[in-house]
Order: sequence, then C-alpha cells, then structure tokens
Amino acid sequence: MTRVIVSLGILGLAVAAILIPEPTPAQPGLPASIDAPSVAVCPVEEGSGRSTTISVVSRVNGPGRFTAFAGGSEIGSAEFVTGAAGSLKIPVVDVAAVGVAAGLVEFPSAASAAGVVVLGTQSFSADVCPSIPFRQTLLAGGSTLSGQQFDVQLMNPYAGEAIVDMSAFSDSGLESTDRLEGIVVPPRSSIVLDMDDILPGREFLSLIVSTVRGSVIAFGRMEVESDSAVWSAVPGAQDWFVPLPQAAGLRQIVISTDSVAEVTYQIDLYGPEGLMPAFEEGVIPGRGQVSFDVDAVAPEASGIRVIATAPIATFIKV
Repeated sequence: MTRVIVSLGILGLAVAAILIPEPTPAQPGLPASIDAPSVAVCPVEEGSGRSTTISVVSRVNGPGRFTAFAGGSEIGSAEFVTGAAGSLKIPVVDVAAVGVAAGLVEFPSAASAAGVVVLGTQSFSADVCPSIPFRQTLLAGGSTLSGQQFDVQLMNPYAGEAIVDMSAFSDSGLESTDRLEGIVVPPRSSIVLDMDDILPGREFLSLIVSTVRGSVIAFGRMEVESDSAVWSAVPGAQDWFVPLPQAAGLRQIVISTDSVAEVTYQIDLYGPEGLMPAFEEGVIPGRGQVSFDVDAVAPEASGIRVIATAPIATFIKV
C-alpha cells in the first residue's frame, strides 16, 4: 500500500517532482476495468481562515456530482464533467458555506479518484478521499498536548445510522473511557470528537476505529499554532510504500498497529544512492505506535518501505 499524509507550512516548502508520461485523454463512457465503488467521501472545511478544494481525476470523460452534507441532509451540491483531461477542481466555497462537514463525490466511473486540499493562511493539508468504508481502521499521529488541537471526524454519507467503537493507546498506555464507545453517527451526517476534551495531555494517541453497525469514514484533524493537517484512518497492511516530500522541517514516520501482541517491523530506505534495506528495525508494542525521525538519520531520503509481521498503518508527519 502507498500512504502519505501532508501537513505543511507554505513558506519554505519544496516538493520533489516525479516525471510521468503524457496522460492519455479520458474517453467518453469508457467502462471501468476495476471493481471499486464509483464514489469517495471527503472531509471539508470552509471558514475560520480555511477553505477546501476537491480534486477529481478519472479515466472517463463523463458527468459526476459533488454533494456537501451535514445534520442529516444535503447542504449544497454541484454537478461536473471530467472532460477530455479527465480531471477538475471543485472549490467547496462555490457549493456551500459548510463549516466543518463532509462531502460525497459521485464519479462518472469507478476508474476515478478524489483528493482533498484544505488551505489556510499559512499552511495546507491534503489527503486522498477514501472510497471504501472498512470495518476497522487505524488513525495515528495525533496529540493532545497543550497548544495542539486534535479532533476525529466521523462521516456517514449513507441512509442508515452508524455506530462506532474506538480504542485508544497513548503514552499512558491503553486508555479506558466510555466516551469512545457506542458513538452514534446519524445518516447523512458528520460528527467531530474533541480528543483534547476526551483524553487531554497525551503526547501521542493511536486510535482503532471499529464500525459496529452501518458504515463510517474516519479522518484526523490537527492544529498546531498556524499549521494544520487532515488525514484518513486506514486499514492495516503488512507492506507499505511511503514517498517522502522534500520540505523544510521535521519529517517523522509514525507506525501503529491494532495487533494485541508485539509486532516486528523493518524500514527500507530509498535515497540518492539507491535502496538501503533494513535501515531501521524495531518492535511496536501491542495496539501501540512508534516514531522514526527520517531527517535525523537520512535527510536525503525520498521514500521508505515498511514491512511488518502483522498488519500496521504507516503515516508521515511533516
């Protein structure tokens, strides 16, 4: 699997470019060759100095629709056509004044994808919009130390009510709180959990999001002074490829697991001199997380691969 979470200040930012061939123009009505949903769910935010743009790419030149929803109903929508280029951008401000809400992208074909970019006055954050609501996902990289605002957004774009249980592991160990049990997410709604209120003062939080009934897409939201980030919870896998953007500041890899037992992992590093296998090895405590400071040991690194003995999730904080 490939994973990259972007949480970057604008000033001093430099992202490495990847050369790719000239894309083939999107074809009208070309049937999809993959079995995947033709929708995606995105977190959106308009107001408080932030704005959201939804980017859509597709192999098909055809019509689609973006709908913002909250409180059980649609609060704005816009139709679009991907065109021969197979791509377009949707500024959410042109659709609705939503605050923090959720958006549903309906594609012309399953051979499509969407991403979300949240732009602030001094920062931007970006991630892919998930298409499949998995029963259990992992969300790591958050903190509730003083001066850091960490929220979990649960989005239910479907017609039925959803119920979610969450487990939390922190620097204090396995957390025990009934406020993360039996969380109800009404249909066509988005709710935000203030982790600073539920579990304050934690240096790190690693969360397991389990959907008991219905379907839910979970995202993390983080604010630290002028910086911000949005990133999705993901299902565990034993093999991850993570590209590393070239940017000023700290690049930190966060690896978490939902396994009850300890998990052994290996990090392979990609740099100017090629592949450096087994650059770092270690053990993740059961249902815990570990961090790896890339710039402290390999500032020229352009990517990593993480292999583990049990399912893990890998994130990058920049």
